[in-house]
Amino acid sequence: MSRAEPSVDRNDLQALVRGFRKQWTWGRYYYVGIQSDEGDGRAAADARSFLCKVAPKLTSWQSLEVKPPHTAWNVAFSFNGLRRLGLRSDALQSFPADFRAGMVERAQANGDVGASAPEHWPEYWRRNKVDCVIAVYATEERHRDAADDWFRDTIAEHPLIEILDTQAVRRFMKSDDLDLSIERHQGQAQAGAVLEHFGFRDGVSQPVYAGLDARYLSGGGSYREKTGWRPLATGELLLGYPDEAGEMPLAPAPATLAHNGTFMVLRKMRQNVDEFRRYLTAHAQGLDGVDADLISELMVGRKRDGTPLMTDRSLNDFTYADDPTGSRCPLGSHARRANPRDTMGFDTVLVDRHRILRRAITYGEPVPRGCAEKDINGEAGQGLLFIALNASITRQFEFVQQEWINFGNDLGAGDDRDPLIGVQGGSGQFIAPGDGSRPALVCAQMPDFVVTEGGEYLFLPGIMALKRILAGEY
Repeated sequence: MSRAEPSVDRNDLQALVRGFRKQWTWGRYYYVGIQSDEGDGRAAADARSFLCKVAPKLTSWQSLEVKPPHTAWNVAFSFNGLRRLGLRSDALQSFPADFRAGMVERAQANGDVGASAPEHWPEYWRRNKVDCVIAVYATEERHRDAADDWFRDTIAEHPLIEILDTQAVRRFMKSDDLDLSIERHQGQAQAGAVLEHFGFRDGVSQPVYAGLDARYLSGGGSYREKTGWRPLATGELLLGYPDEAGEMPLAPAPATLAHNGTFMVLRKMRQNVDEFRRYLTAHAQGLDGVDADLISELMVGRKRDGTPLMTDRSLNDFTYADDPTGSRCPLGSHARRANPRDTMGFDTVLVDRHRILRRAITYGEPVPRGCAEKDINGEAGQGLLFIALNASITRQFEFVQQEWINFGNDLGAGDDRDPLIGVQGGSGQFIAPGDGSRPALVCAQMPDFVVTEGGEYLFLPGIMALKRILAGEY
């Protein structure tokens, strides 16, 4: 029995839910702190006054479709930020416990240990000082810079709030003169494809939800062998709608505060490009018919141009039914861990409740083959500003981190961790079974290719809810 498609007001959804794709290439994230009130409410009032100036610039999903602006703005809050804005205690305590705890408190469970532990993060993340995250995306660098001038001039008029830090971001595309391969130039993405710093096409696969954009349903929804693909329930992403269990996700009260909102996981993930290339090059030496680029593709679960290892006919419309042992796409590969599809049997029933909508964007300049990252990006490095949207942080993002990324038993990979983003600490292991044309591979003593450098759990409210927050209704 099929579900009825819900009616979702796209004018009430912040544009980040839709995603900015290639048209909005440039961006900047502002991490804003609000001074603690001394009982007189002045800081909360100052913050609300400032945000009331930002609110008219807030960009909805619908506005990107109808009349795309040069700049698009979004606003999200940490739990402390909502408290410092003066929300009533009953509204604050109605938020789920995972959001109230924050990312630092959940670090151990999420695998933020070793080099990724909060003790290495900037002080404003470590001490939960980021109350509000404001993001601007722009079609051109000059529009982003003009937005930056306005933002800094405006916030300067409000002495009780401050910019703790900013993060410039930029989506970069493959060009004919950009080579991000390790040893083999062939097989890279086509010109114009969005890339990440290890040289792979990015953003290929995303979940699809009922009542929202269903253009990429095949491969993006929930799969049943007898009926094919259908959208995931809207409540797996947005608050105020039934989820895959037919229940309303745990959400803040009253209902108008939660409606069309979602929880946003923000993580700065530094990509160690030099270490990635060095390790794979060294490991490929002496292996017959295997080069560093092939090993990297086995680790990712896709070729560099985004083609899945399961098929060359579709970027996303496939399952793993014909590869139960992982001889074509290793069970421990990043793509198979992040979205196991039907790997565990029962079609995608065991996976549907744990999907997340990814809205990541890169920071830093790409490091061409033959160059060192320090020569390109200095000490700032390069990486991904990882952004995940989900209705339940515990059931979705944290489950994926704990059970699929930093543990492999569900996928038949034992204690092995995700070869790209898992915590390795110099002792990690990745196994790729042989497929008849190449031998089995065992990559041992793996270092951390990605290191978490900060982040927070945020609430991305619907636009009407944000206006009510600023009006003091909650």
